[in-house]
Amino acid sequence: MEKFKTTESVTMIMIGCGEKKYPWFMKKLDSTHLWMSNNLDGLNYVIPNHIAQYIDTTYYNEVRSWLKGGTTSEQLNGKEFFGIG
Repeated sequence: MEKFKTTESVTMIMIGCGEKKYPWFMKKLDSTHLWMSNNLDGLNYVIPNHIAQYIDTTYYNEVRSWLKGGTTSEQLNGKEFFGIG
């Protein structure tokens, strides 16, 4: 899959099991909250989530770092994680 054109506040990760990975788009709200949707247009309609809601996921640490300004949108863009989204 072609990499998503990121911005400072919006990026995309790939989540799935085995060979099947699906895009999940994320938009920063603040250092602990984000919007997350499997459809880019859906970012305008989903309820914000607290990062702690994802604490048991394989992508928690990297997304948390992104929210806090450690990892950049470009570094996170297209990165693959195991999970169900």
